[in-house]
Amino acid sequence: MKLMVFLGVVVLIAVLFYSTAQEGKYKYKVCVSFHGSNRCSSASGQTPDQAIRAAQGVVCSGLANNRDEVMACEATSPVSVEQLTGQ
Repeated sequence: MKLMVFLGVVVLIAVLFYSTAQEGKYKYKVCVSFHGSNRCSSASGQTPDQAIRAAQGVVCSGLANNRDEVMACEATSPVSVEQLTGQ
């Protein structure tokens, strides 16, 4: 019984480590211009698209004043996108 519990804990730790390592597979820096202000931020994701959207979301939350502006900012094309890490 102790062996089964030990193996279960080892498998759980391995799964957690693998999922954490995959989460930040790609990292991008995104710069956005919105209402005359420019900001940049970086974020990680499992895919390039997820990382870019996450970084743009961080930038837009700092540039916009309300939810409608956040949505409008996120709909704009980034000024620049730079891959920092990934395949």
